[in-house]
Amino acid sequence: MNGRPRARWQRAVTTLPVTAGLAIGLATAGSIALGASVAGVASADPVPSTVSAQATAATSCHPLTDGGNCYEPGEFCRNATAGVTGVAGDGETIVCETNNGLRWEPTSTGGSPTPPAPSPGTGTTPTPTAPAVPVTVFTGMAPTPTGHGYWLVTTHGRVSAHGNAAVLGTMFGQPLNAPISHIVATPDGGGYWLVAADGGTFAFGDAGFYGSMGGRSLNAPIVDIAPTEDGRGYWLVASDGGIFAFGDAGFDGSMGGHPLNAPVVGIAADYATGGYWLVATDGGIFAFTAPFYGSMGGQSLNRPINGMTPTPDDLGYWFVASDGGLFAFGSAGFHGSEGGSPVSGSIVGMATDSATGGYWMLASTGSVYSFQATYFGAD
Repeated sequence: MNGRPRARWQRAVTTLPVTAGLAIGLATAGSIALGASVAGVASADPVPSTVSAQATAATSCHPLTDGGNCYEPGEFCRNATAGVTGVAGDGETIVCETNNGLRWEPTSTGGSPTPPAPSPGTGTTPTPTAPAVPVTVFTGMAPTPTGHGYWLVTTHGRVSAHGNAAVLGTMFGQPLNAPISHIVATPDGGGYWLVAADGGTFAFGDAGFYGSMGGRSLNAPIVDIAPTEDGRGYWLVASDGGIFAFGDAGFDGSMGGHPLNAPVVGIAADYATGGYWLVATDGGIFAFTAPFYGSMGGQSLNRPINGMTPTPDDLGYWFVASDGGLFAFGSAGFHGSEGGSPVSGSIVGMATDSATGGYWMLASTGSVYSFQATYFGAD
């Protein structure tokens, strides 16, 4: 989202206005901003699961949803199952990991069943089980301003650099109170920020630290971060749509405290207006002092939406589903997708290539998929 040319200032256009009550966000000086006018499309009712009870029994999936159905990779999991390993409806081993909120994600190595206990009186000693290896899950990518490289980050805070990107610091190996949710770069590419699910924010290179929600009570985990155009501030967004503004970032409204049909998973700044967009897992878009170009709210999706990115001219946006399905609105062009094709793990986000106008998609396994964008490698 960084390094995009400044678009002409335009009057904010909104459709389907929704009058908000008290939208609460953290202002720069730590005060509370009250009141907002929300423009966007409210997300539609989630598509009900089509997995039958017979399929559930046949695959022996576990754990089960509240409706007694199998979970599938990319779906949200409960706080009580964080770190738990299960089996999806197709028999694939999944683990409840932080990825734009707690989600069931494919494991990198699969699972091994626990050896059976010895029969009484046989004198056999069960083979000891090897200690569990932490699953590496990638959660975000950030392009360099020139479009000639990108950074990738894992939930453990490990940063990898590709193309003309350089590693400027990492949280890998450092104590974290919560997993890392995302990474964004400064406008000149000389630094980047990492944000954790508890709102902790970590600045590296020429990125300034303007505040965080670390150590404060949150109603929902932080899922994304977006910098202001000059890099002297940033917005954090929580899965309940709550917005927290720091530095010179303005508070233009939020979905915090309002009913949502699906959790929010991403935020993108509109440098033309100074506002921002939020996207929910059902494809609903919420625009705040930013034009509304369309959404997938109310339409059937094969898999949940996992992230969004704006066009270089700020006149459109893309968002991507966990199966690699791509949705383009406004001036955003469709250059291809992974929808209907095998994907390594699940797609966790995307980024714009400012050099070509194309885009990259990042999978939870560290694989990168390029569409009219230069491929600089993967993990």
